[in-house]
Amino acid sequence: MQQTLRRHLGRRVDAANKVRRVARLQLDTKHPGRPEILLHAPLPTLTERLETGPPVELQHDRGMSVLLVTHDLTEAHFLAERISVLIDGAQPQSGDKAEIHRRPATVAVARFLGIKNLYSASVVGGNLLDCPALAGRLDMGTRGGLRVGTVCTVCIRAERVALRSASDPPREGELRLNGRFEAILDLGDEMLLRFKPEGGTGTLELKVGTRVARRRLSEVEAPGVVGLPTENLIVLTS
Repeated sequence: MQQTLRRHLGRRVDAANKVRRVARLQLDTKHPGRPEILLHAPLPTLTERLETGPPVELQHDRGMSVLLVTHDLTEAHFLAERISVLIDGAQPQSGDKAEIHRRPATVAVARFLGIKNLYSASVVGGNLLDCPALAGRLDMGTRGGLRVGTVCTVCIRAERVALRSASDPPREGELRLNGRFEAILDLGDEMLLRFKPEGGTGTLELKVGTRVARRRLSEVEAPGVVGLPTENLIVLTS
């Protein structure tokens, strides 16, 4: 047990050192001679102070580069300009925080970012995916181009799924799914809904504003329609 723990901790230390070396190389290349400071895993009680305190001051007021190692995604997104994701000693993605949030590079990164809507699929045509969880064929439009037979994972953030009604006219670049709502969770300003596509083997989570949800939904198990904008569907092959 102790040996396993030592190996695990050793891998984490090695991975953290790798991120530090890469970050310092990037800093030296872009900003030679620029001072830097390393902060490692701030305590949760310091989060509020950090949002307006030392890192922000060092970055903007003193022109210092801050390398922050943290497990808090909210903290990283708030404080950082660029993010390197570290999973099991590897660095699967690094870059602008908005791009990582919008387009995770691998399934592991998507899970790490908290994306729940992940579905196995396979390419059956230049722009067609077969996805049993979402009731069959998904037409990706101009987003196609993968080789036929490629096994992949389709994912979409819950906040990118649109709540529609049967009377809504079709929208360009949007896939429509009919089905039923299995669960409704009130989060205050928004609601988390779980949707079961008709003929599909999986479920889909979506977050919508409370007013919209109350206007369009009457009860659990009610039939409904959701829209999947193809521009927000992410196809991952690793």
